Amino acid sequence: MELAPEDSSTSIEIDSPESSEDESDESVREFLGEVRSRGNRRGMRGGGSRRGRGRGVRGGGSRRGRGRGVRGQKYVRGRGRNMRGIGNIRGRNRGVRGRGRGRGVRRIGNRRRNRQPHEVLDGPWIKEESNALTFPFTGSDPGPSVPVDNSVSVSDLFCRFFTDEVWDLITVETNRYAFQQQQRSLHVSPRAWHDVSVPEMKSFIGIMILMGICRLPRLRLYWTTKYPYISPEINKIMSLTRFEQIYRFLHLCNSEKEIPAGNPGHDYLFKVRSLLDLLAPRFFSEYNTHEELSVDEAMIPFKGRLGIKQYMKDKPTKWGIKVFVLADARNGYTIRHQVYCGKNSSLSNAEPGLSTRVVLELLDGLESTSPKIYMDNYYTSPELFLASYKKNVNACGTARSTRKYYPEDLAVSKTVETGYYDYRSCGPILACVWKDKRIIHFLSTMHVAEASSTITVERRDKDGSKRNVQCPPLLPDYQKFMRS
Repeated sequence: MELAPEDSSTSIEIDSPESSEDESDESVREFLGEVRSRGNRRGMRGGGSRRGRGRGVRGGGSRRGRGRGVRGQKYVRGRGRNMRGIGNIRGRNRGVRGRGRGRGVRRIGNRRRNRQPHEVLDGPWIKEESNALTFPFTGSDPGPSVPVDNSVSVSDLFCRFFTDEVWDLITVETNRYAFQQQQRSLHVSPRAWHDVSVPEMKSFIGIMILMGICRLPRLRLYWTTKYPYISPEINKIMSLTRFEQIYRFLHLCNSEKEIPAGNPGHDYLFKVRSLLDLLAPRFFSEYNTHEELSVDEAMIPFKGRLGIKQYMKDKPTKWGIKVFVLADARNGYTIRHQVYCGKNSSLSNAEPGLSTRVVLELLDGLESTSPKIYMDNYYTSPELFLASYKKNVNACGTARSTRKYYPEDLAVSKTVETGYYDYRSCGPILACVWKDKRIIHFLSTMHVAEASSTITVERRDKDGSKRNVQCPPLLPDYQKFMRS
């Protein structure tokens, strides 16, 4: 029997199955030596099934090698490295190239793929100062849009957001839902319920707010007369029976118009969408923000069953509903928000540039005041910064070195010393890298690359001694306006 390996003129002859074992082993060693010297690791054919602890070699049946899976006619399996196989190839460590089930793809070392310049950038990345302009802020004086003095009560401020439209919505939809439930005969007596009025709904919401401040183990304890659970004011406002009725039928939408899940146009937030649409403009109009704004995610705590529930390990509240928030960077006042409904939601316009789209939508309408916006590396990208700069909005934030169009020259090794700093610019965008305890990347359209005076931060070495480390000029501003 004769075998001629692919791309090789070397052949091995085995006269017959009765050939001596020594001659066969000597031929195998000569063949493997020649193949190894040429860098082309291949196995060879045996009389039946072959299994080798060192190298898997070619056999007529199933082939399995504990060390390296090599070429197999039908099935090759290696726990170390897989090479090319005609049939089924599987590697438990690194699948290289295979026509079957190779896990990996061809890769050359740890080289990053080359990215070509894109038309969104103004040119190549060069080591010089950016040509960005700092736009002057043209907004009103920060603070409430309506002057607030000592004569304004807390309830007056609350009603600036919960307007008459909001109270009418809650009252009408609650009465509608109670009527719908009565029509369905779900054990609701018509004489047990009467329509709720706006003053009664205000009392109900006030009691709910009080319950959130003063927590008791059970609902009925707020109406008890036993010590120490005495709440005489709540008893005077509303009875327990009436409170439970309103609580049962409280509603914010017409449930009969809801599109079922799985159908086009389904909205996860349908039951609260009407309320959000009324409150969102009030958040924006009732307060004049400072020049500095920040974008980040917030979590509404929730661990129940919900399709849009998210888990964020780096947040204090790890389980809940994720909300993208645009806030005043000096005091944390929420200007705008977007509830994340999942990447498959038609209402969230899910797309590869989700973070870029979210920031631009949150900034919609604020371009005329030319604010300065700060964000973390989830949102930061050269595309976003160039788009916001064209709308007269300066931006700054940490970045990821793997972002599209980010300069590859700044992808430095982790072994650089603490305090290492380098930068590149492309039009109005400045990109810089700085080594603190770890490597940090930044993008900015409002800062300079090199400050006139040295800016340092204090760091402690392993021996406990303190020393000053030089840092980028943008670092103090970023730390100040992202903490809110």
